[in-house]
Amino acid sequence: MSKVYQWFQSRPRVIAAGFLLVLLIGLIGYLSGPVLSFGLFYLAPVILVSWLVGGQGGVIIAVSCGLAWFIADISWPLSFSQPWTYYFNLVSRTLSFVLVALLVAQMKLLTGNLEKNVELRTSELQTEIAERRRTELKWREREELFRQLAENINEVFWMTTADRKQAIYISPGYERIWGHTCASLLQSPGSWMASIHPEDRARVERALAQDQSDQYNVEYRITRPDGSIRWIRDRGFPIHGPEGRIYRIAGIAEDITEPKLTELALLEISDREQARIGQDLHDGLCQLLVSIGFDCNLLEQRLQSAQRPEQADLARIGMLLDDAITQARQLARGLYPVRLEAEGLTSALEELAANVTTRFKIKCDLRRSDAVSVADNTMATQLYRIAQEAVNNAVRHSQAVHIVIRLIRRNGNIELVVRDDGIGIPAQRNGGGMGLHIMDYRARTLGGTLHIEHMNGGGTAISCSVPLPSGAAPVA
Repeated sequence: MSKVYQWFQSRPRVIAAGFLLVLLIGLIGYLSGPVLSFGLFYLAPVILVSWLVGGQGGVIIAVSCGLAWFIADISWPLSFSQPWTYYFNLVSRTLSFVLVALLVAQMKLLTGNLEKNVELRTSELQTEIAERRRTELKWREREELFRQLAENINEVFWMTTADRKQAIYISPGYERIWGHTCASLLQSPGSWMASIHPEDRARVERALAQDQSDQYNVEYRITRPDGSIRWIRDRGFPIHGPEGRIYRIAGIAEDITEPKLTELALLEISDREQARIGQDLHDGLCQLLVSIGFDCNLLEQRLQSAQRPEQADLARIGMLLDDAITQARQLARGLYPVRLEAEGLTSALEELAANVTTRFKIKCDLRRSDAVSVADNTMATQLYRIAQEAVNNAVRHSQAVHIVIRLIRRNGNIELVVRDDGIGIPAQRNGGGMGLHIMDYRARTLGGTLHIEHMNGGGTAISCSVPLPSGAAPVA
């Protein structure tokens, strides 16, 4: 079979075979006479040669077929009314054969191009299929890695639409932390907001209502189906599409209950220890200094009666002792503000301002455009400690000559603002010191926020805004 195929690959051989076939058909046609017509058989060598070697070879065979048929016609004893009939038949038959040869050659060319295109497209499809399989395998591997990551970490991965009305994905950690199924959240996105503690819900809604182009970071409490409370830190990030528009929001939520409770316990211990030290100073050191002061006064009176020159030195020592007693009492009140529990936050802040003015010779005022009374002692204590730390920062770092403390009620929140006219707080400019972090943490424990702002005219304003509790009421 291969030898036959190779034989037909030779152009001269194919044309020679075509001539032989034409001679054979012409001979048979001549021998059969005009009774039998073999004209249709001349198409066989025309089609064969045109298909195998192309249009040129086909035209040669087509002309030879026309001539062979013409020779057979003139060899037969036929008579036509017109002598040119033989030549007309020669031309028409030859043109017909040539047309068939050209059509077959063109068909072969089109068939060859089609086969090439089919082979090329088949190769492209095979390459595309192989590439898709490789891509699909990579995606499956990545999906498997993501699934393993999502199912084995404690954090919750989530993704929503840009308007946050539809949940797209929620990782299995949601079921461990929230106590609800992922399917329930995907079916009812509003169940997430319903699980947030009522006291934190409004603050979370405000955080979500901010500009979508900004990231958000919010802490809140959730209530599990069993009634237990968990602390959550939730962070969201906008996802931009090809056109630069936000089309999804992704984020991660983690359970911070244990560290949160630990921090609260440490803060409570710190406050309690400060109160204990303040009480010890007031009841121990201050009383001892007062007793020494009485003894000093008695000794001064005796020296004065005896007209001894040491009386003047003892009087000076008594004055220094009085200053020490005053400073010890102010320090004790700062560590343990008795008026905070007895008379409330406003009175404690008034005493703080008065002590700063007396002790550091810096004018410090408390301004109350709309005073409030906080029934929650924990909230009052935290706000007082924030004000105390802010004032101490201003005294130590800002070189201020005037400090203003403001306690107001605005939009359902309590706002505490400490503003100075100094050069600012270096710790804040360098990224924040421990005092600023503690103030921020105290604000967050109350469900509030802390902002630090450098004023255009100089100075720094530290403001804390916390939701107004049900126990807060205006003061006449």
